[in-house]
Amino acid sequence: MLINFIKFFSLYYFMIREIDCDLFELYVDALAHGRNIQGMMNASIAREFRIKYPTMFDEYKTYCKNGLFNPGDVHFYRNPARPHIINIATQEGIRDSAKLEYIEIGLGNIRENYRVWNINSLAMPKIGCGLGKLDWNDVNRLVKKIFGTSDLEILIASR
Repeated sequence: MLINFIKFFSLYYFMIREIDCDLFELYVDALAHGRNIQGMMNASIAREFRIKYPTMFDEYKTYCKNGLFNPGDVHFYRNPARPHIINIATQEGIRDSAKLEYIEIGLGNIRENYRVWNINSLAMPKIGCGLGKLDWNDVNRLVKKIFGTSDLEILIASR
């Protein structure tokens, strides 16, 4: 019984790893990050996403403008060249803090859909912990709770 638990634990728990690297240098199926629901990507890592993926940004802006991107929602942008981009509505306004409940809903949406999207690996920053002002220990517990038993490889990039 203990051996089965150890096999189960090591098979899935190590699918979530924190690594010291730039998010945009990783070769993964998708990149995820937290967003506001105002259609703006002017600061921090969001600005980098806007610059690197302008078509994704236009689609995200349209979703926001049409009220299709609300707290906890995910906007999945299917990038033909990969990686796909997953915007998670983690905060309402650009000056608002991220909310753990929005992150939990958003990550849950990814958990429910990653197979449909044909994603085996996902990288993200310490979501909600930069401009969103959340504590990584709290967010990390959510990531492990939601993805701890999935077969989706999760890489948390520190830069």
